[in-house]
Amino acid sequence: MKQENDPDMQVVLDDRHREDTQEHDACALICAVRKGGQATHGNVKRTIEGLARMGHRTGYINGEGDGVGILTDIPRQLWSKRLAHAGLRSSLATDRNFWVGHIMIPAADRQRASNLVEQICREITDAGLHVLMDEPGQVNRLVLGPNAEKNEPVFWQIAGMNGQVPSNKLDATLFDLQVRLERSLGVHLPSLSAHSVVYKVQGTVEILRRYYPELRDPDYASTVTLGHARYSTNTNPIFERAQPFGVLGHNGEFNTVSRFRMEASMLGIHLAPNNSDSQDVDRVIQALCMRYGLDLVEAMEYVFPPFEHDLSQNSLEIQQMYREIRQSFGPFAQGPAAVAARLGNLCVFSVDALGLRPLWFGETEKEYFATSERGVYFLDAMSASPKPMAPGEKIALKINTGHSIEVLEYPAIQKHVLSRYRERVPNKGNGRRIYAGATASLSTPPANVPPPMPFGDGRESVMTYAPTSIAPVNTKTDYAWRTRSNPVNTNTMASLGWERYHTELIESMAITKKETIGSLGWDGPLGALSQKRTNLADYFKETVAVVTNPAIDRERERAQFSMRMVLGVRPAMGETLQDDDILMELDTPLLVGGHPDLGNLADLRIVADKLGTKTLEDVVAEFGEYAFYLPMNASREETIESALERLQQTAVDAVRDGAMLIVLDDTPVYAGDCFWIDPLLVVAALDKALRHADAGVSLRRRAGIVLRSGALRDLHDMAMAISLGANAIVPYAFYAVALGIAPRSTDTPSSEEIIKRTTNTIKTINSGLEKITSTIGCHELRGYGHSFSSIGLSKGVAAIFGTPNYFGSEGRGLTWSDIQEDAEERAAEFRGEKRSKLENPDRLYPKVWKKIEDVAQGESNLDEYNEAMLALEQKNPVAIRHILGFKTSPKPIDPSMVDISVGEHAMPIIIGAMSFGSQGELSYKAYAEAAYRLNIICVNGEGGELSDIMGKYPRNRGQQIASARFGVNIEFLNSCNLLEIKIGQGAKPGEGGHLPGYKVTEQVAAARHTTPGVDLISPSNNHDLYSIEDLAQLIDELKTANPYARVSVKIPVVPGVGIIAVGVAKAGADIINITGYDGGTGAARAHSLRHVGMPAEVGVWLAHRALIESGLREEVELWCDGGMKSGRDAVKMMCLGANRVGFGTMAMVAVGCTICRGCHDGTCHVGITTHVKTREEATLKNFKSFRPFEEKGSSDGIVNVFNMLAEDIKRTVALLGFTCAQDVVGRADLLEQVAMHEHIDLTTLLKRVPPVTKKQQLQGGRRLTRPRNTLSKQITGVVADCLARGDAEMTYDDEQVMAMDRALGTHLSGALARGELRHSVEIEAIHLSFSNSAVPGNGLAAFMDDPIDVLVEGGAQDGVAKCAHAGTVTILKGLNHNGVRVDGSVGKSFGYGAQGGFFIVQGNADTRACIRLSGADVIFGGEIEAPLRDEDGCLAVRANLKGYAFEYMTSGRALVLGDPGPWMCAGMSGGVIYQRVQPEMGLTIRAIERRLAEGATVVVSSLDEQGVDDVTELLKKYIQTLEVNNQADATQHLYELLHHPTEHFVKIAPPLRG
Repeated sequence: MKQENDPDMQVVLDDRHREDTQEHDACALICAVRKGGQATHGNVKRTIEGLARMGHRTGYINGEGDGVGILTDIPRQLWSKRLAHAGLRSSLATDRNFWVGHIMIPAADRQRASNLVEQICREITDAGLHVLMDEPGQVNRLVLGPNAEKNEPVFWQIAGMNGQVPSNKLDATLFDLQVRLERSLGVHLPSLSAHSVVYKVQGTVEILRRYYPELRDPDYASTVTLGHARYSTNTNPIFERAQPFGVLGHNGEFNTVSRFRMEASMLGIHLAPNNSDSQDVDRVIQALCMRYGLDLVEAMEYVFPPFEHDLSQNSLEIQQMYREIRQSFGPFAQGPAAVAARLGNLCVFSVDALGLRPLWFGETEKEYFATSERGVYFLDAMSASPKPMAPGEKIALKINTGHSIEVLEYPAIQKHVLSRYRERVPNKGNGRRIYAGATASLSTPPANVPPPMPFGDGRESVMTYAPTSIAPVNTKTDYAWRTRSNPVNTNTMASLGWERYHTELIESMAITKKETIGSLGWDGPLGALSQKRTNLADYFKETVAVVTNPAIDRERERAQFSMRMVLGVRPAMGETLQDDDILMELDTPLLVGGHPDLGNLADLRIVADKLGTKTLEDVVAEFGEYAFYLPMNASREETIESALERLQQTAVDAVRDGAMLIVLDDTPVYAGDCFWIDPLLVVAALDKALRHADAGVSLRRRAGIVLRSGALRDLHDMAMAISLGANAIVPYAFYAVALGIAPRSTDTPSSEEIIKRTTNTIKTINSGLEKITSTIGCHELRGYGHSFSSIGLSKGVAAIFGTPNYFGSEGRGLTWSDIQEDAEERAAEFRGEKRSKLENPDRLYPKVWKKIEDVAQGESNLDEYNEAMLALEQKNPVAIRHILGFKTSPKPIDPSMVDISVGEHAMPIIIGAMSFGSQGELSYKAYAEAAYRLNIICVNGEGGELSDIMGKYPRNRGQQIASARFGVNIEFLNSCNLLEIKIGQGAKPGEGGHLPGYKVTEQVAAARHTTPGVDLISPSNNHDLYSIEDLAQLIDELKTANPYARVSVKIPVVPGVGIIAVGVAKAGADIINITGYDGGTGAARAHSLRHVGMPAEVGVWLAHRALIESGLREEVELWCDGGMKSGRDAVKMMCLGANRVGFGTMAMVAVGCTICRGCHDGTCHVGITTHVKTREEATLKNFKSFRPFEEKGSSDGIVNVFNMLAEDIKRTVALLGFTCAQDVVGRADLLEQVAMHEHIDLTTLLKRVPPVTKKQQLQGGRRLTRPRNTLSKQITGVVADCLARGDAEMTYDDEQVMAMDRALGTHLSGALARGELRHSVEIEAIHLSFSNSAVPGNGLAAFMDDPIDVLVEGGAQDGVAKCAHAGTVTILKGLNHNGVRVDGSVGKSFGYGAQGGFFIVQGNADTRACIRLSGADVIFGGEIEAPLRDEDGCLAVRANLKGYAFEYMTSGRALVLGDPGPWMCAGMSGGVIYQRVQPEMGLTIRAIERRLAEGATVVVSSLDEQGVDDVTELLKKYIQTLEVNNQADATQHLYELLHHPTEHFVKIAPPLRG
């Protein structure tokens, strides 16, 4: 049932998948709209110049940029001249029906370009349009770089009139033509429109106007100019991928694009297989406008739907309409996204729901603008303060040529959409909508009750809800699962693939109400290598967000999370339900009931009502005759494959006949007279069949799928089922285990117990599913797509799923015959012919740790260790490398002759990152000392550094910069020669960490620069890393802080990690550290340990290959880690492409770890991961047993074990015939598969990647551009000159800084920390003053320390004062050319991780201000200028702090004079905020409480005596600062606050601990 537009099809390029070659994007984005509506050349010129000032946000290599483009009005004056020159009537160019097309014919088709143009013109004419002229577009190819010249398409321009096409159908006709021409001829049309044109080129911004000379023509004029400059993870981007596209420019990455493509396909919208995510969204928005009659504002609302808390609280109609919009389409374009879109006379600017990408909206006297950085405009020209757009915010502009632009703020946008909706849907259909629990249908509150205000986290309902249809009147009772025997016991569960491991996790969850936490990593086998029963889910690993988009924190940022699912018929786009249609909306995909042993329906309905769901029985009853029951089994006469085809056809026929619900059920398999089929196979097959069935309207939008299965054993199974197409699931065996009635029943639970346990179970599963989706950056479950990949499925089986599959071929891997054989065996067990039991997976470390300890203690040697390891690997291989052998050389080398050094270090192995805090002091120091003795590198985990070893081992120490920025400051960054940015950890990628307060001793707190005893939370992602350009910025900041350090970037393994590695290399990294899923960790969810991420073997193979193909392999080192246990493991990874290999858990075992997997408990019985050092202290803390660390632990044990590894490496390299270990790097051809040939096919893994010939330089040599960041270093030079003259205090003044001047003050701080400047000890103060309306670029004062202070009059961008240790940063308003003070604001993540200092911001702040603040004093002076209007929703739009302020704060003080914004104080465990109250403006204490994030453990209270002192101190400093800087008039009203602080401020802080 394949069709051409099939998002499931894996485009195989050589032996990799689309995901492994699909580049990712980030960018600089700008759009300018002339206020008066007139077209000018200046608008175009200024926009391109502004884009050029954001060159640092764009990608380039060897001086060649990744791509740039602009979208403008059709330049009608220019076309008038061209028409006249061609002998045509010039006035045609100003006609509404005049259109222009820009065609790009691929370089490979250059020879037949003329024929293609003729064909294009013919098809245009056949569509009823009139072609006036066509001619080659004017370009100057001499400005292109070598890659662009090779890729350069033929550029052709075609212009015409509407001909026979009515004016009102012209736009739709042009769109359909564009789609058809691109599909049939393989050409690219940047634009084909009666409104706009697009010019784009592969290169830097500087060459855009040189490549297209007409852009420099004074007659080229536009009212709207949208510009985009690209940062690609590829080193060979192409013209066609450059933005803008026909409608939009996009900065970010849509991380739910797989689901988005499926939804587009169901609407009949063709998306080319090799499109970028931005191209996909652009095409869908155009299609919604051209085919479904939406305008651009509506289409943007459909594609990026708002949350309830963003909607007007006073309009029931608006809320119900948006609910229907979500049902019709949905949240399928999630992810960091700043979007500027233009279609016809409308422009829309939009920011993603979490506010992850920056977009500023402002105005000069001439133009409105939206831009990634407002510092590209001179503040002098601004007529009002620019504002950062808030999470979820949209702004629309209506253009009426020659008239003033109409600006629609978000409430006005909602009214506009409602007005259009009323026109389209004047009458509601008779379709039935059923809502469960909290998502029930809206009801109007009593007239005398004001509508509730939304919490910042959406906790308070936007309207009163009334549950509908809790208990259907006519409830069936003859369901198969209630009338036929399907007992849940040990035998049946084993037959369904359960392990004892699964039941233990559920039993623990039932007690703790939380997911089980584990440690040390997963050392069980991959599904393809398992010698015990596996289900298909065991072959899959979950994908997470890496570098190009962020994971998100479900625990702290849960306001935008939704588990809502839809069953039944979805309304057509722009319409409502039709007669007889049924749609059911649930708060969770988890249905209750579905088995007679789980409780009576009355009790289960109580649970369902409470959780916003239903019982399976009630769902089926609601759909009545439109519910179709479909058993998931194969008859004994069928093969599994033919049974799947039957099930597909049956489902298609049923929906064609009117079914609106398909219930998949496994009841029949319990009898053993038919074959069990894995539920994931069935769901994937049916979902695909319904999506692809040729029925005019997508059948998949006409029916929901409910999966009732006893084989849903854990979160992984459930997430996969939902991802593959189940709209609701009934994991009845899981519920039975949680109730204690399976696998063995003890007591029958009471009704109260059933309600309580079932409720807790579903809540925990919901939380776990949200955590899973959060790791890919998805916060609404409906958008969760095919975020999985498999290892070891044969191609035929893998094709059902449409996800990346590695190391499977036609006849090798899990085949249909294997599945058939397994099904027959299970049937025999169901019949009772075979006894089965619940087993546990084989785990490797319990069988090997004692051998390692013996080596550490000098009681064993390499030969004995290798003998034991080889026997284990042969008997129970758990990793791919365990089934690889070496092709030994016929001429072996003496091992003593082998050089295993790398760089300045003695061995190609490192000690993996472990932090102080998760490790005790003695073990932590042992790792560092051992690395020094061995002359290797020990990377310090994210936990700061102990003062007594700070800087002690610079050559052998690496410091990690991760999401919490614990202890990261300028001294820390200059204490060693290696800095590692941790994007993800193999054992728990996409997740943060949590160091409980009982582990935060005074010593830990000192190292992490925080308060003892407070919980320390590591966010899920680095909050200055939301894209690849952000990574380039951070790398640049680190190298500015310490120019002598190499920078490593640690990334987990996911599909596409190779192309991501290329982007990391382009961003300036020196090392890329690939971390496998089976690595160790101090604490992680058990789910993550087993199911998330992929093996290091896959990652190294993909990264090494992509780096070679990109020409960057020699520029970087490739490291890896993940479950390594021998020198042979290290050499195998080197053969696959790694330069160095990390060992973490091995080092712990070497100092005495016994693999008890309780590192997270703080009760380590051998003194390694606890801060308890003596038996007496352990006794006081009720340890069950305790052995002081010193009894077996020391650096000696590590030295012994790592010397053994080194000797193993030498021996292995010698056997391969090499004298230098680095010579085997990338020599995969030296490896061979020695086992499990039928289970997995490693042929592609074992091919050596051929070197790529270096490209020839063009005439004129390498392309050079203006250095991207020089001022920070120049300031250091100026200061050094003053110091040489003996000055003790100095002021640096600069009136010219703009967006491209980044990390100002950082280089100077680093030079001072390293003691490089003469007489630096005599410095009293260094003042950096950036005045005259300056807006410095990102990273201002990053890692700043005494004696530096920074003053800016103007504003600043993202990352100001991040990780500052001391000093003062003051951001004041600047003067525009009318003498009015404007701006004074800062960008995202202000003060991120700052440990000290004093900061003033006179204006506002973008999202996540003071995130992870741990010691600084901060004043936010932005004030409320108009009543708040919380009833309009979208609180952040009008707030002074744009959301998520003070997340994870651990200490410090903040004074806020304005609206603090929604979702504040999430994860805050220390420090204090003094918040102004302004009842007259709507900022009451109640309003402040509404702004607290859900789950925030803080208290709003009156000022105590300390609070009065703090507010007085901080406010005095603020007033003094303004008065000293000529703003005395801005302080008059502040004296009232100063004199009566208790009347105007409240205190927000965590409650005092007992």
